[in-house]
Amino acid sequence: MKLEHYLQKLEAIDQKIRLKATGGPEEFAESLSMSKASLYRYIDFLKDYGAPIYYDVSNKSFCYEYDINIQFSFKVEPLNQYEAKKVSGGKALHWQSNNFSQTFLYSLKK
Repeated sequence: MKLEHYLQKLEAIDQKIRLKATGGPEEFAESLSMSKASLYRYIDFLKDYGAPIYYDVSNKSFCYEYDINIQFSFKVEPLNQYEAKKVSGGKALHWQSNNFSQTFLYSLKK
């Protein structure tokens, strides 16, 4: 899956949760053109990074426990010689959100 597509799905999920307009899990997944299992993988990913997501049975919608700000982006920048040796050459992907920041390094295999 392309990173851009993955980020677009995360943004769509975030927007619908903010609006408290997701509907039930099946309806939410269908509105995003994905399976329910895929939806839960995305939600688990967001939860792993601190997004306080829960399902409100009475409103039949996924919600955030409190207001948060998530920024979806990635940044490509050159690595210094030491960093390049650690990942055997590669690029840095940077994930940043209001309450957390994590840098992912992945190596480019030739």
